[in-house]
Amino acid sequence: MATTALALLLACAAFIGYDYGSARRSIARQLSALAGVVGSQSAAALRIDDPATAHEILSAVAAEPHILNAGLYARDGLRVAAWSRPGSSSPGSPERPGEDGPAFAGGALDVFLPVLRDGDRVGTIHLRSDLDELRARLRTNVAIVLVILPASCLAAFLLSSRLEGRITGPILELASALRRVSDRKDFTIRARGPGAGEFAVLFHGFNDMISQIQARDAALGEARDELERRVQERTRELRRKEEQLLQSQKMEAVGSLAGGLAHDFNNLLSAVLGFGELALAQPSLDSRTRRFLEEIQSAGQEAVSLTRQLLAISRQQLLQPVLLDLNALVEELRPALARLAGDEIELEIRLDGSLPRVRADPAPMRQVLLHLVANAREAMPRGGRIRVETAGEILDEPRAWRNETVPAGLYARLSVADTGPGMPPEVQAHLFEPFFNARGRTLDRSTALGLSTVYGIVKQSGGSIVVRSGTEEGTEFSVFLPAEEERAPGKSTTVRIPLVPKTASTVLLVEDEAMIRRLAGEVLRGAGFEVVEASNGREALDLFVEDPERFDVVLTDVVMPLLGGRELAEKLARVRPDARVVFMSGYTDDIALHEEFRKRRIPLIPKPFTASALVGRIREVVDRIPPTRTGPP
Repeated sequence: MATTALALLLACAAFIGYDYGSARRSIARQLSALAGVVGSQSAAALRIDDPATAHEILSAVAAEPHILNAGLYARDGLRVAAWSRPGSSSPGSPERPGEDGPAFAGGALDVFLPVLRDGDRVGTIHLRSDLDELRARLRTNVAIVLVILPASCLAAFLLSSRLEGRITGPILELASALRRVSDRKDFTIRARGPGAGEFAVLFHGFNDMISQIQARDAALGEARDELERRVQERTRELRRKEEQLLQSQKMEAVGSLAGGLAHDFNNLLSAVLGFGELALAQPSLDSRTRRFLEEIQSAGQEAVSLTRQLLAISRQQLLQPVLLDLNALVEELRPALARLAGDEIELEIRLDGSLPRVRADPAPMRQVLLHLVANAREAMPRGGRIRVETAGEILDEPRAWRNETVPAGLYARLSVADTGPGMPPEVQAHLFEPFFNARGRTLDRSTALGLSTVYGIVKQSGGSIVVRSGTEEGTEFSVFLPAEEERAPGKSTTVRIPLVPKTASTVLLVEDEAMIRRLAGEVLRGAGFEVVEASNGREALDLFVEDPERFDVVLTDVVMPLLGGRELAEKLARVRPDARVVFMSGYTDDIALHEEFRKRRIPLIPKPFTASALVGRIREVVDRIPPTRTGPP
């Protein structure tokens, strides 16, 4: 009996010790596994030094009630993020990480594990767990032993020979089940024991404990999946924003280059077209020379068209926006669109009868529609269908596409879709770059600059352009323009002064480009004006101050060194308030200045100009329209 009792006592003590040790190891392994999962989800945030994301990831461990504290440390050991369970008396994560691995101290379990990214250590994760479950399990086991041991001794004394197998068997089964769970990490394993008695309670407690561990493991898996989903969504959003930023920076650089080239081209083209027109006006020209000059004029006009496209790309066109009905614009261009599509392509037009109007310049918007239809035609060399569609769109919140994010608001949408082969994402990323070959064929000028011109016009008009395309799915370009209600015209406050007719007029010509100055002077003198030339604003101001009443009109360039045209006009108005100024401009960075000219009806001659256009504008100001007291422009 003594031997049996001692053996039972040793067995119970061994069971408690083994169970306690196994439970400690199991808790340590579970905590290490949890730390590994959270650490792997935090690697990206540590690498890019994103404390907000790191803290959000750490907060997910709140699903595990036994976790007291959590912390993330950078590679240099500095704490990046920390989390503590509300109401817990446990101190937070230490300022510096400890040694890697689990450690039992102070009635809690601490685990420090390295966070790896592509085999490289980017930081350390720390988790602290309470040992309430371990202590409760120990108390339960001790209570069970205190109950079982006396009963076992009595049973052993009475039925030791008959009950020996019945006692040893369940213990071995329970130990075997515990070992299988520990070795396989399979929480679906259950211990099979007696249906009644003390051992049944023990087996039930064991199986219930395994069920709880299984439920916590499932909850941890769901939390891990949710973290992965959120990290992937955040990563996709960041990549989309990065692509849009790079595209915007690229188009801004191209636009700056195009705008500078357009400025120089405008000055050169003004001279070519102006002197060419003067030459054609000579009555002594023979037919052969006249034909050559007409060819030069025709080539110059083509160059003017190219310059306008460059200005559209750089978003520096001189737009004249009005309330525009896109449906009327499409109907106006219907015959041209049909000719552009050709006989092998079906043209389908769908117009929204309740389409709101927009504020835009009709001429550039015609360019947009024609370029989009031409691009759709190029996508279908063997025929297909082009759909031109208008519709009103209400976006309650910003909507993001691959190449563009459209703000919330009311829009009029103009779409052009084709049934061509579509475009992969790598092609769409470069679609609006000048001279980018999206079709794999040689590009002519209209195709090469068409989409970049469309992009510039839409952006300058305050709209957005969205591309939706996929391989073998066709392509759709959608232009979103902000809708605008019609406004009642404001009352003019302009004060008109009667014009005193003159038989001859004097023009003060201010232009820093000698070639343009010679051209304008020659044209105006040929039209009967007296011309006084100045090469810069300061020289013009000195001439004007000497005799303010001598000059009927001042013709000045907008952008000049020393003293610009706008500053010159302000100074002239102080000397003579009714001085009339006509501006010339081919390009300026200050688009708002041109908008002010348009709204205040200040005369402006865009470069390049023809001789007839220049003379007509000056005569209009001097002879037909009375002077306007508007103050300095």
